[in-house]
Amino acid sequence: MRWVARLLAFDFLAVGLCGQVRAEKWYKVRATEYSAWFQGRVMADGYRYRNAAFTAASRTLPFGTILLVSSVKTHRSVVVVVTDRGPWHYKFSLDLSRAAAKEIGLTDAKGWIWVRYRRL
Repeated sequence: MRWVARLLAFDFLAVGLCGQVRAEKWYKVRATEYSAWFQGRVMADGYRYRNAAFTAASRTLPFGTILLVSSVKTHRSVVVVVTDRGPWHYKFSLDLSRAAAKEIGLTDAKGWIWVRYRRL
């Protein structure tokens, strides 16, 4: 009987009063831009990398995860799909494609930028 009460309490907390699932947490990380050297090469998910696509690489997020990435400095946002593994430097958490980086203003920075992201 206790597990039923716990299950109902968990459902109430997850769904909330209005019946909608609560928004996911925002994560603040450092993002970099893919090198142009990767153009046309096969990514970890089996597809070829294109500079014009809105894609990202993450070491921890599963392939196909859709992210809303927002620049902390410029407050511009872009929607990307995780399609690759990387970046492999411990300081960075996301690699953005050329198009996505240009959209949020990363190309104006010194190679990396603080961003916030959340799953959609």
